[in-house]
Amino acid sequence: MLLTAITGTAALTVFMLPWAALSVALSATSLSWFFVGDVGPVFVLALVMQRAGLVPTWWQGIPPLAGALWAALAFLVMTIASVLVSTAPDPFSIVLAGVAGAVNAWLWRRLLAAVLTARVRPVRVPAAVLVAVALVIGIAPAGFLGRAAVRDAQQPPSPLPSRHDGNPPQALIFVGGFDSVGDGGSSDSGQQAADRIPFELFSYAGLDEQGRPLPYRAEQTQQSLERSAELLDAQVTAVHSRTGKPVALLGDSEGTLVVRAYLQTRPHPAVVAAILLSPLPNPAVASYPPPGAQHGWGLAAGAQLRAIMAVVRWSSGLQIDTDAPFLRSVLNNPQRYRDQMFCPVPGTRLVAFVPLDAALAGRPGSPIEVPFVLVDSAHGGAYDSNEVQRQIVAFLHGEALPTAGAAVYRILRAAAAAWQAPPLRLALVASGSAEDEPPRCHPGIP
Repeated sequence: MLLTAITGTAALTVFMLPWAALSVALSATSLSWFFVGDVGPVFVLALVMQRAGLVPTWWQGIPPLAGALWAALAFLVMTIASVLVSTAPDPFSIVLAGVAGAVNAWLWRRLLAAVLTARVRPVRVPAAVLVAVALVIGIAPAGFLGRAAVRDAQQPPSPLPSRHDGNPPQALIFVGGFDSVGDGGSSDSGQQAADRIPFELFSYAGLDEQGRPLPYRAEQTQQSLERSAELLDAQVTAVHSRTGKPVALLGDSEGTLVVRAYLQTRPHPAVVAAILLSPLPNPAVASYPPPGAQHGWGLAAGAQLRAIMAVVRWSSGLQIDTDAPFLRSVLNNPQRYRDQMFCPVPGTRLVAFVPLDAALAGRPGSPIEVPFVLVDSAHGGAYDSNEVQRQIVAFLHGEALPTAGAAVYRILRAAAAAWQAPPLRLALVASGSAEDEPPRCHPGIP
């Protein structure tokens, strides 16, 4: 029996390794796509690997239906328990955690009984192993799904619709996301429709001698956030000088981190508003050392992620780098980005349009202290909504947008917390940080 437990646990550990690494990638980047790509396979493993470590022939035959149903029920119960524990005040959260543990123990006993008494057929089919191996192999073509997202990111954003009372008083700069491209123009170059609001595209390559944005390539979006914030500062200055107007920033996906880095380190007094579109809600919750490091938190996870992304690059041609300057600048400054996305900035009006799936990458307790609108879309799709564009224009005209969907967002992120990697203490990766500091806003962190 001991040998059965050891071999079954070892096999389950091996099959879980890539998904554990992806959970670290989720916590490091706060990109909801990693949650879907991680938790889905883990749930399938729970259904097919339920006998691992319990019976010597765990790998033979199709897993019993009763065991799969108990495993699915346990997944549902622990998800609900995560919501209750995450949202309940102390000391009730401790009591609820104890109750959840007791219920989980009872479910485990029922699962064990179902597995040990079930008749398994056909015994010649190693279903559990085949499914587990297929899930791992399935990582290779996953990059093709990313290609579709890249194609969307490389499409120029559509102009905002104008209102009958004219255009807003600000000059607008749109900060694109990861793998976006720019042609050096703006939405008002050429024949601009009278019912559209022009804006200038931020260039990750900087400005020419006339202060106009240069064309930039997708790979240039992988530069550090500090460099992008420096370039945004120069473009804000140029736009304000050229137009004489205050400036509003529209950041999309990675662009929201560029906007936050800029507003926290070198804000221009002319920037009076910022719109966060499909923001990455809470990056830098986990970390891993740079290549070549011999020690540090997340050393094994980082090595696994580099191997996984190397396979994705090989199979899809996408230039995904787990140690690109952009991502390393996030991981090297966790106190600047962790729990800060939905925090106010003195002197600047903010609003966030948050896709529904962003809750899967959030963290319970992380502050929401700016106007917040939950959008029924996936990551990267918030700006495509006509209603969102109408609300953006209203916000730019000075209207106060009511928060909508924040309660639903908090419930969803509490549910997702059960299946995320636990947060790495800030004191372990950022010197001078409090050991048990609760999530709160830190405006103006240099």
